[in-house]
Amino acid sequence: MYQDEIPDRPVGYGLGVKKGDIYGVCGVLRKKGYGKIQRNIIMDSFKEEMAALHKKNNKLEKEKEKMKDQVQEDNFCLKLLLDDYLR
Repeated sequence: MYQDEIPDRPVGYGLGVKKGDIYGVCGVLRKKGYGKIQRNIIMDSFKEEMAALHKKNNKLEKEKEKMKDQVQEDNFCLKLLLDDYLR
């Protein structure tokens, strides 16, 4: 019908459909099965991954605090040793 030319407003798809909806990224993703249903599944798995990352981040934050306290204690001990050594 249009030969090799892609029209700005494709015919037969209804009002408000642009060429990008059919021939662009959205159209390609829809043809591969990444529609609204697939998007919901992806978002659910993304939310689960984010929750796991938040838990891991909290755990690492606690470990960091413990290590920070240990470093401060070690620094204090080193200062005491240096003071004794330099006297």
